[in-house]
Amino acid sequence: MSRAWCGFALTLALTACSGGVASRTTDPPEDPPPVVATLAPGDRAEIGGQYRHEISTHCGIVATVFDRREWLADPPLSDGNANPPRGWDNPTEVGVIRLVDADHAEFSGRNGGVARFRARTRNDPPLPGCD
Repeated sequence: MSRAWCGFALTLALTACSGGVASRTTDPPEDPPPVVATLAPGDRAEIGGQYRHEISTHCGIVATVFDRREWLADPPLSDGNANPPRGWDNPTEVGVIRLVDADHAEFSGRNGGVARFRARTRNDPPLPGCD
């Protein structure tokens, strides 16, 4: 067999194995992961910003303090017996809180739970305590 024939046969075999077209596929670029910041004392949260946050869950998810303001869970979350719902850590859960707009925030816990909050107003009762 001549060298030319061997070269042709090798080229033909490689082309057949690669589907006939030399191509490289790439996955579409993924969105970058959200930046999670820690809100330093005195700093203010930005709308849409995501911040590391820890909420009290011992008596259910009722309220939190974030961005130098008090927030009420809307709706409050519990197991019906003043405990956190199933799947939430107790007595606290670490996660990410996002300021949705000036008066609404959303907390996503590390275990997948989500709690929504509204800013406490002067007409609301004081934040509830927990024994």
